[in-house]
Parts: sequence; C-alpha cells; structure tokens
Amino acid sequence: MSSYENENFEPLVVLQFSSSTPPATKEWVIKRLTASHNDDQGAGLLAQYETSPESDNNIILIGATLSRLLIGAEELRIKKRYKNKGLTEFLISDIDHFEGSENRESLLLKSEKQRIIWEEIQNLHPMAHEHTVPGVPTKLISPKNDTILDILHSLDFVANIFPLHDKEEIKLIEHDWFKSIRSIFQPRDIHKIRNYFGENVAFYFAFLEFYTYALIPTAILDIALVHIEEF
Repeated sequence: MSSYENENFEPLVVLQFSSSTPPATKEWVIKRLTASHNDDQGAGLLAQYETSPESDNNIILIGATLSRLLIGAEELRIKKRYKNKGLTEFLISDIDHFEGSENRESLLLKSEKQRIIWEEIQNLHPMAHEHTVPGVPTKLISPKNDTILDILHSLDFVANIFPLHDKEEIKLIEHDWFKSIRSIFQPRDIHKIRNYFGENVAFYFAFLEFYTYALIPTAILDIALVHIEEF
C-alpha cells in the first residue's frame, strides 16, 4: 500500500473514490500525489487511506509537510504580512521577516494550506511514460494534456473531493457569530473567519455585518413612519 502513516499527519483535503475504482488506480493516484515534486513531477504531498471500516479504502486523506506547504505558498505568491511593511508575497528566503515566522507551523492559515494542496491536485499529471490508466488498460491518456483529476472524473472514479473541516473550530465560530447574546451588541471577531476560511470569505462576512448594521436606522425610520401614518 502506497500511503503515508504518521501520528503528526494533518489531513487537509479528502478525496473519495467511487466504489467502482480499481485498487490499482487508487494506488496509482496515491503514488502520483506522494511522488517527489522535483524528481518525479509529482505533487510531493502526503496521503493515506482513511482507516474506518466504512471507508473500504475509498477515502484518501491528503496533507503536506511544512516545507512543502511553504514552497507552495511561494509558488502561488500567497501574500503574508511583512514586519513593518504590510502584505507582501511570501518568500522562503525571507521568511524570518514575516509576522508569525517565530512559529512556522502556524504561519500559514488552514485555508491557505488547503488552497496549496488543491492547486497541486488540480495540476497533477501522469508521468511522461504513462499512456494508460493502471487498472483500466483500455483508457488511453496524454501525460501532457490530461491531469490526474480530469482522468478520474472522466472515468467516474471521483465520488467527492473537499477540504476537511475542523468541527470544533466551526462550533466556536458559530457560537461567536450567531449563538452568543454578546454577538448582537458587539462587533464580531472577523479575524476568526479570516483565519479559518480565508480573506475572500472574511470580506463577505464583513460586508454582511456592515450592511446589516447600516439597515438598522432605515428600519427604525420605516417603523416610525408606519406608526405615524396609523395615527
């Protein structure tokens, strides 16, 4: 079995095969995911089967080492806050000058890690000498033009693929934003949304919060006018 076993392994993305996927195809996908990023043109990620009996070896948990994530952050030009300078494209060679570099494990947001892994999965190709799919010898492929994910989709071998959520963290965010009485009267901590979901979702939540508060004076005025008209 070509998989990665480590107690410190942090799964970030889940790939679920359909029940019709041949074992040889699953092994091929894992080998391409875990193959060296430089030498074998693989994704250089970590992957292991989900071990619950219900998964039936159809679910792969995908993560990455810290060094691989940092390389990915540089390749994707992810912007991080530079000390005393603002947002700057991340560079490994200049890592010590970015805020939070003291604890490199938490330098990248979870959403950024998942974006890096997703980009690698999307752009992963077969090796140059591979022209058929292991387990499906009748399926011809073009290593240059076909990605692994496109091949799997064309064979209906992908049941699902999604980022893995932290249920406890989601509950905390849900409580702070929707279930706490204080959230009605105090501004929510938008940084919790940003740190978990990323900037785009955080901007959306910030806009909704601003828009909701902006409607309050209009709503009060409208209610007052309705009562005035009744009298």
